Amino acid sequence: MMVERRRNFYFWCALFCLCMAMTLPALLRSGSLGPLQNSDWRQLYFHQEAARDSLLSQGAPPFFCPWVNGGFPLAAHPHDPSFSLLFPVTLLLGSVRAVPVNAVLLFMAGVSGMFLLCRRSLGLSAGSSLFAGALLAVSGWYPARLLSGNYWELFYYLFPLGLFFLERARTDRRYLAGAVAVYYSLLVEGNFAFPICILFSALCLPGLFPRKGAAGPGRREALWVLALAVTGALALGAAKLYLLSGLLGTNARVVHYQEHKNVLAEGVREFLSLVYQEIYIVPVSSQAAEAFSRYEARLLPSYIGCGMFPVMLSLWAAVARPRRSLAALLLLALSIWLVESRYLPLAWDPFALLARLPLFSSIRFPVKYFNYFMLFFLCFAAAFGMDDLLARCRSGLLRAALSGAAALLLLFPAIQHCRVWSCIFTNPPVESRLRPEGFFQADYFPLYFNLKQGFGVIRWNSSITIPTTVEPRLACKVPMGPCAERPSFRGEAYVTDGPGRARLLYVGDNRMEVMVESEGPVTVGLNFNYLPGWSASQGTPVQEDGLLRVRLTEAGERLLILRYRPPGFAWAALISLLALVGLAALLVFRNPKKPGRLAEAG
Repeated sequence: MMVERRRNFYFWCALFCLCMAMTLPALLRSGSLGPLQNSDWRQLYFHQEAARDSLLSQGAPPFFCPWVNGGFPLAAHPHDPSFSLLFPVTLLLGSVRAVPVNAVLLFMAGVSGMFLLCRRSLGLSAGSSLFAGALLAVSGWYPARLLSGNYWELFYYLFPLGLFFLERARTDRRYLAGAVAVYYSLLVEGNFAFPICILFSALCLPGLFPRKGAAGPGRREALWVLALAVTGALALGAAKLYLLSGLLGTNARVVHYQEHKNVLAEGVREFLSLVYQEIYIVPVSSQAAEAFSRYEARLLPSYIGCGMFPVMLSLWAAVARPRRSLAALLLLALSIWLVESRYLPLAWDPFALLARLPLFSSIRFPVKYFNYFMLFFLCFAAAFGMDDLLARCRSGLLRAALSGAAALLLLFPAIQHCRVWSCIFTNPPVESRLRPEGFFQADYFPLYFNLKQGFGVIRWNSSITIPTTVEPRLACKVPMGPCAERPSFRGEAYVTDGPGRARLLYVGDNRMEVMVESEGPVTVGLNFNYLPGWSASQGTPVQEDGLLRVRLTEAGERLLILRYRPPGFAWAALISLLALVGLAALLVFRNPKKPGRLAEAG
């Protein structure tokens, strides 16, 4: 027992050192920004900075954010991190340093989860489990995500850890708390990762984890545990779901998937060529390291870059131990089919059916959301092949030689993809600069910059918006380009009827202050969207042409303070709080059942 624990400790140390070597370039440059020429990166930093500023300065999430779209319920946006378990890192380190740190945390959670899944749930050898985790670590899927600005897709790395918790929860319900935490993270910040991970969890649990001495793989029990975890995540995320449902009720993002199809592979050869291009490791030259744009052209979002070695191991597993690796190979084939569905004729397109379901109907390019599972199951199947090869080596010398050869084959992708990391976080931070003329709105300006400079922007990088009739002060043709003043602009605060004057003194998330001078009853107009939930220190907030108005009945000079809270949010927050208490109770009370032993199927 002591020897086994010592061996596992050494393997954990090796895995940790590999993760640190792969992520060290990002951590050393954690004070620099990602490529801000990419609009996705500007959106990422905007959401992190807006949520942090709102909570630290206002003491509440950005329920109403004045910086975008003429006033937007930003906490309801799928990319807002206010309810994320990683948000404390952003609060502590700031938005610039927190992004690479959070990315590294997700990366290490994925690699560790893969090792635990193979070692403790499938009962594979420590060497083959280490190989699966190392293969996931050195592949190109991770730097390709960061390079393209798809930070939120990194939450797919939580999938193996969630699968491990689900499998263990079948015998020890305390692991259910870990599964709920994983699916909660996917729900509040993982975007489409939440429904897709549920789908693949339902496919994995019944087939990948059979039990010793059981008549079957326990499909009903596995799906029941998954249902409990998802229900717990939904209850814990009730506050976020309440806000999100209100936003989607205003503007549900639905795309016509067939309009974006690009049928290329009409034969087996073309289809296999597409798959090979994604698996192939792209060599990174020193010239490409100097020109960032050349990376972006070569490491597309479909790229996983793990090489042909794991494919060969998967084929070996299919021949040597077909029963043991059958489920993983079938799921690998399904994930490849889904990844390449955009390039297949409609009759052979599996995603065409999924696209009719809620949430899945909002996915435009399935390759971005399914190619992680292509890598995941390839690592899984390769681990089965490596486990069989190690078992066939009778002497320790042969096993050491095989392990060394595998390590050398993983060295090349590790070096190539580590060099990509070092080119991502290179831009200096954007300085905050308040404009002397106070808050105003422009119709076209890049995100994050406008927040740092203290003005709003109407058109922003989001596929979910709400209708707005806000009139911007500046009309801009291109981001950061020349802007022209609008002659019809009346200001951000004004009096719509009656003699008087209104001046905007302060604007922030969830709160505004307006100085009003009038000689009688007036209506104060605010150049912001009206949303249910506004309250005023005096007068009555009303809607007029989609904009916020406050009717005042008394004359004189006064300070008008407006606050915003989404109606009914307290009840949703109470449900989340009760779910958190139940989750804590689940960890405290022991499960009377003893953990059962898992079988080697095959």
